[in-house]
Amino acid sequence: MGSGRPPTPDELRSELEAIPREDRLEFLANLPRDQQVAFKRILPPDAIEKLIAHLNRRVQRSKVPSREQWLAEARAGRAASPDAMIEVLLASDTKLRPKDAMWIKRIADTASAGAFSRKQEEVIRSIYARYFRSPGQP
Repeated sequence: MGSGRPPTPDELRSELEAIPREDRLEFLANLPRDQQVAFKRILPPDAIEKLIAHLNRRVQRSKVPSREQWLAEARAGRAASPDAMIEVLLASDTKLRPKDAMWIKRIADTASAGAFSRKQEEVIRSIYARYFRSPGQP
């Protein structure tokens, strides 16, 4: 594939057969759209369905932020959840005023698995805003 003319169905089949069966979906998913279309023309309907499902799973995985992205957003002052806020506050407790650090540690110790009371959330949000407020935020 690459001589300027479109590959024949036989060339596509032989190229696909040269790839181990367990790697074929990932190979097809990594191809440019036009090459995917060419391969879809030779694939049986069930293989096309598997490829589409594989592509959909990849898209869904890419939409889920990683823990590092989640924490980076929180460090940048854009945390939406109290869990992220308390995580970055605990990580930077040496930069906090002693009273704020005490409150954050106490809340983290008493709250079970991110189940914060309304008052605890208010305290977390106010302390977080004091240290991580983004420019332009109220």
